[in-house]
Amino acid sequence: MKHWLSALGVCLATTALPSAAQLTAEQLAKMEIKTEKVGDGLYVLFGNGGNIGVSVGADGVLIVDDGQFPQLVPRNLEAIRAVGGHRVDLAINTHWHVDHSEGNLVLGPTGTWFVAQANSREMLTKDRTANTVLRPPHSEKPHPAAALPVITFTDRM
Repeated sequence: MKHWLSALGVCLATTALPSAAQLTAEQLAKMEIKTEKVGDGLYVLFGNGGNIGVSVGADGVLIVDDGQFPQLVPRNLEAIRAVGGHRVDLAINTHWHVDHSEGNLVLGPTGTWFVAQANSREMLTKDRTANTVLRPPHSEKPHPAAALPVITFTDRM
C-alpha cells in the first residue's frame, strides 16, 4: 500500500478532446499512448484525455485516473504490462469527469476496485450533464455497479 500511495504525488494534466462518440475508429486507432518513468515503479501514461499515474509494485498495480476513452483501455493495459504490471488492482478517480473515470466501465468488470471522494461516487450514480473546460456540455449516463467506487472518503483518507 505504501508503494501505491506514492502515485498520489504524480501531478496529472488533461487535454481538451471530443467525446468518444464523436471520434471515428480511425481517429481512435491513431491515438498514441506514451509511457514516462518518473521513479522506481512509478510511471505516467500520456495519451488523449486525462493522463494516468501508474504505480507498479510487489503488491499490485494502482492507477490514478483511468479516463481517456474506454476504447483505449486495452492499449493502456498493454503499456502497464510493458513496465511489469498485470491487471489493475486499484484505481483512484480524482473526480467524476469522463476523462478521469470513463475507464471504470472497462476495468470494473475485470475486478478493479475504485477509490473516490464520496461526492464523485454520487455523481457517477446518476444522469448528469458535464460542462467543463475540457468539453462542451454533454450528457453522461450512470456507471453500472461494477464501475462505481467501492472505497470512498469525505475529506481525507
